[in-house]
Amino acid sequence: MARGALAEALLPPRPVSDKNHRRRLQALDARLASLALPGPLKRALAAARHHLEPATPAAAALVLSQLVAPTREVLGPEAGDAITVAARSARIHL
Repeated sequence: MARGALAEALLPPRPVSDKNHRRRLQALDARLASLALPGPLKRALAAARHHLEPATPAAAALVLSQLVAPTREVLGPEAGDAITVAARSARIHL
C-alpha cells in the first residue's frame, strides 16, 4: 500500500529529507487521484494524507495504525495483518 510505504519512509534509521517527503506526498496524491477506491479506504487514505504532513515517526505510526481497519475491510485479513505489523514496527521507533 502506497501510504504505508510513505509512512515507513519517515522512520529511522534513515528518514527521507523534507524535500523528498514533499515530493513523495505529491506523487502519492497524483497516484491516488487516478484510482477508483472503495469508500472506506478512500476516506482513510484522505485522513492519512493530512497526518503525514509533519514527516515524523509519530505521524507514520499514527497513519499506519489508522489504516489497519479499512485495509482489512477492503483488501482482506492478510493485507490488514501486514499493515498491523508495519504499525507495530513504527511504534518501536517513537
